[in-house]
Amino acid sequence: MPYSKVEKLSDSQQQKHVEFTQYLTKVVGLKAPEHVTESLERRAQIFIREKIKSDFTCVYDTDDIRFLEKAVSAIKLDEDWNHYNKRNAGTIINSINHYIRFLMHHRGVKAEYTPVVNPDTYKEGRISYRHSIGYERDAKARMACLQHYGYRCAICGFNFEETYGGIGRDFIEVHHIVPVHERGGEYKVDPIKDLIPLCSNCHSMIHRRNPVYSPEELMKMLHKH
Repeated sequence: MPYSKVEKLSDSQQQKHVEFTQYLTKVVGLKAPEHVTESLERRAQIFIREKIKSDFTCVYDTDDIRFLEKAVSAIKLDEDWNHYNKRNAGTIINSINHYIRFLMHHRGVKAEYTPVVNPDTYKEGRISYRHSIGYERDAKARMACLQHYGYRCAICGFNFEETYGGIGRDFIEVHHIVPVHERGGEYKVDPIKDLIPLCSNCHSMIHRRNPVYSPEELMKMLHKH
């Protein structure tokens, strides 16, 4: 892998460097944050320029989490860089992930690690970890939606209690017509206009496309079959 000295930072980049370092020490609790910042400012930037965006300036100039997640995935898929990353105790990927969590922390979004099960030649149960962005839902808005619409699916009319008896009473999923992550941050939810009750099947089907289907689109599909 090519070696490059840490480039001189502009005033705005230096300010972001200071904020990131403070995050690593005060929030993450690292005693030697310079190992992370050096890897981010040198190795990660070299990879991004070579493999993703040749005119990329500095990691501190971007707050695009999706772009940074793409960089992490690209490192894992590149045989040479992935080997180099592992040989260096994962410092390149770790530094980018730390910066992603810093951006999330700066936005007031909770970053958490979710255990997931990976299939491996039909073997199940091995635990790995991934970072995910969690968006808070308002339980009161959910209840207001259900008080208005009831516990019947707004698409197909399915009612869990009618089918399963007592265990299905007061059970239904609530769908955000415009997904929360597309709102770009905190917003005031209207439980009547923004939310609808959906059964598990319809809720899964409405998310089969990105962007998600509208309730009207899914209802037309249902009535065709």
